[in-house]
Amino acid sequence: MGCAVAPAQELETKSPSAAKVQTDQVQTTNDYQYWTTSWALKDIDLRTLSKRLKLIGFDSPVEIEGTASVNFDIGVPVNGLTDTRAYSFRGSLTAPDVKLDAATFPELSATVIYENGIIKLTNLRGRGQSGTFSGSAQAAINPSGSFEAKLDVRQLRLGPLVETVAQFTSR
Repeated sequence: MGCAVAPAQELETKSPSAAKVQTDQVQTTNDYQYWTTSWALKDIDLRTLSKRLKLIGFDSPVEIEGTASVNFDIGVPVNGLTDTRAYSFRGSLTAPDVKLDAATFPELSATVIYENGIIKLTNLRGRGQSGTFSGSAQAAINPSGSFEAKLDVRQLRLGPLVETVAQFTSR
């Protein structure tokens, strides 16, 4: 696994209840102070990453296997490390082979945005065992709940994908 981590650029202050806040605004005592950084990780093992994220409160409703490369800008709430809704990241993900529960994707790529407990996948493109898909998806992770997807599906077996999506809403 290759790993390039850029040093922290700055500490910025942002409200946990707002998606975007100017860093030069005066904040109330409920705000978090953020350590921001950029990460470029190549060929990371997704099962190991999922287990490590679970240790800090990011619990995926599906089993994840495979490898991926990511380029993310990350915001870590230094005075709110246990509040997973306060974390933020955005960037790109590419995966040559991913398995999400029963669904296998030999190719998967997306722009990923996580803010306020919701993960959004835009520019989502992938190939399944029998076809392709493109579109967008979003899931409430903390607290777990809704799942939405807008996909253009071409000759893709939907059974395994439907089973996987059901895991997000059955928690």
